[in-house]
Amino acid sequence: MLPTPALEDHRGHCRCRACKLSAELCICGRLPRVEMPLRIVVIQHPREHHSQSNTGSLVHRVFSNSELRDYTEVMRDAAADVTGPWEPSTDYHVLFPRQGARVVAPGVLDRSRQSGTGPGSRSPARRRALVVLDARWRQARRMSHRVPGLGRFPFLTLPEELPAPALNLRRPAGAGQVSTAEAVARCLELLGHVDAARKLRESLELLVSRALFLRGKISRREFEHIERQRKKRETTGADGTTILVGEK
Repeated sequence: MLPTPALEDHRGHCRCRACKLSAELCICGRLPRVEMPLRIVVIQHPREHHSQSNTGSLVHRVFSNSELRDYTEVMRDAAADVTGPWEPSTDYHVLFPRQGARVVAPGVLDRSRQSGTGPGSRSPARRRALVVLDARWRQARRMSHRVPGLGRFPFLTLPEELPAPALNLRRPAGAGQVSTAEAVARCLELLGHVDAARKLRESLELLVSRALFLRGKISRREFEHIERQRKKRETTGADGTTILVGEK
């Protein structure tokens, strides 16, 4: 679990600097730290840094081997380094529905390597990383074309038939568009990292429900129902067995 970060005064209200929620609703002490062989690189637009509706930072906080890179710094560093911000020993895949992107499915990362679409694709011992563009859709589209070197990596897209989340921090700009964290969770699930996807989605649901309650978008009754359901899941193991207090 992550330690609870410092609080700050925001327009006369005390809120957490990390999750942007009020002190009594702060989720930071409840977030897991998940280790996973697939590294996640989140490139975050500057406008997302202090947004309460941002979820890219949540991805970084949940996964211990992830990176959170500022878009402005990536562009600046790339201008100063001809090799760009990418490690030669890593096979990168970009999760963004650009034209020609492959639909995420089991084995899609292996197929990209075998087809030679990524640098150094012949070496089976190379590391893998998933690049995620954390921004509003129009900004993310521009980022997908502007980040140096990104275009030479395989792009991935989620299946169109996946259902929309029940609750959202932002109104989707179009059909099939979901938050950064939701997109990562769905991608991981389809790639076979089911437990990691579940933990990220549970963290996202915790953030979304508390943020919406804080904004007055859901009633106290709805919020308390969501909290009861969450606590019920927390006392149930992944295999459906009951976990007694002290066994977690």
